[in-house]
Amino acid sequence: MQEHIAYLQQQIEKTRRHIKEHIDHNPDLKQQAQLLQSIPGIGAATAALLLVQEMVMWLN
Repeated sequence: MQEHIAYLQQQIEKTRRHIKEHIDHNPDLKQQAQLLQSIPGIGAATAALLLVQEMVMWLN
């Protein structure tokens, strides 16, 4: 059980790194993420979630 939890934690961290790298390598996303994070209480994870939700709404 502990091995499975450790594996899942590694996968979560890997996913977080990929999201950060994607945002960092896209100037528009990076600027939007920085703007969102300038709002008190909005961190990197929330900014990424909001950016994804915006993209999904735009696609629909």
